[in-house]
Amino acid sequence: MSSSQANDHEIFVLKKDDGRYYLYAPLQHAAAIVNSATVTAVDRFLNGEESLLTEAERTAIDELRKHGLLPEEAPVLPIAPSDYLFCPCEVTLFPTTRCNLRCLYCYADAGLRSHELSWEVARAAIEFVVENASNVGRDNFVLGFHGGGEPTMNWSLVERCVEYAGELGGRHNLKPHIHAATNGLLKPQQREFIARYFSGINLSIDGPRDIHDSHRPLADGSGSFDWVMETVRHFEKLEFPYGVRATITETSAPRLKEIVRFFQKECPSIDQLHAEPVWNCGRCRTSGIKSPDQGDFLQHFLEAWHEGKRLGLSVFYSGARIDTITNKFCAAPGDGFSVTPEGMVTSCFEVTDPNDPRAELFHYGHYDFEKGIYVFNNNKIQKLRSLTVENIPHCSDCFCKWHCAGDCLAKAIQGSDPSKHSGSSRCELN
Repeated sequence: MSSSQANDHEIFVLKKDDGRYYLYAPLQHAAAIVNSATVTAVDRFLNGEESLLTEAERTAIDELRKHGLLPEEAPVLPIAPSDYLFCPCEVTLFPTTRCNLRCLYCYADAGLRSHELSWEVARAAIEFVVENASNVGRDNFVLGFHGGGEPTMNWSLVERCVEYAGELGGRHNLKPHIHAATNGLLKPQQREFIARYFSGINLSIDGPRDIHDSHRPLADGSGSFDWVMETVRHFEKLEFPYGVRATITETSAPRLKEIVRFFQKECPSIDQLHAEPVWNCGRCRTSGIKSPDQGDFLQHFLEAWHEGKRLGLSVFYSGARIDTITNKFCAAPGDGFSVTPEGMVTSCFEVTDPNDPRAELFHYGHYDFEKGIYVFNNNKIQKLRSLTVENIPHCSDCFCKWHCAGDCLAKAIQGSDPSKHSGSSRCELN
């Protein structure tokens, strides 16, 4: 299937197998199936050659305009103003590199290193975003916990940060929104604390017992399924909001419909399921775990999507975002403020190790222990800010550009040179 961009109206033409065409205007949330004559008419109309249109072509143009496909003026692009300032009101802390699991596909190969985020570094990050939120007139700020390890393994720090966020937010009349991504191996008191203070949490569960335990064993090699499901049942009982992410591998992809049914039964309060194909990196290189063939994943994903719809469960994958219009896939282009255990500032959740070749691009600051403040490299921030889809030549004529927005930068750029963005193996799938 080929794609070409009509003009600055961001209208795309895609040929169908039956000889007709899709006319797609993502910024207008509109699409039509048309014949080749209509494609020619649209091209003339958009290039100021309206006088050359036949009566039949004018009729087709009027019909398309009536349905919003051809607006009077070029649409406003979803991009930030040029004077957009760096002023993060959200921070994600990486409390530790330690982990009690040895997931066979872990992107960070967690558990091999042992670094802990210090209270001094964490406190300064919370104070920084609270000050920013107060200065710009917000009524809230966001504190998250994530990791190149399991964040709750440094539980005393998590508790201290949450309590301090509440105290400091109260002083500035700001409400903290607190969230975390976790493997779900939580003790009863941790579950109670999370339910009391967190706005929500995201659990990693890969499906039924045999799938989950084969993908996500404990450090001693035994299964983690029962422990995680105990956490699920606890949150279900408390009616605490949580989300679920299932990582899909070559062996689990054919069972996606079964996985959807499993979650609909075992996690009745969730209304969506994040099913993400594994990316071949980190521990995949030594464990033998492989990502599913793209054609196979697409087939099984669509089957699972329809099954989810039948069961009232929305199934999504990060690259399939037809309802999203944006110029960036995530906060990595200069907006992400995340702090690694070593006190480095990264804009990307997946680039935490200072030895990662991509760190030269995504790490743009650090905590200065002598000065007691965060120091940022403004040149790097500006370079990151330029990594939005309107500035990526590879994406210029792609009809998907305003949905996937160039996709995950950490996957599309393997080194430190952003000009090397030439898409990734996910492009065709997206």
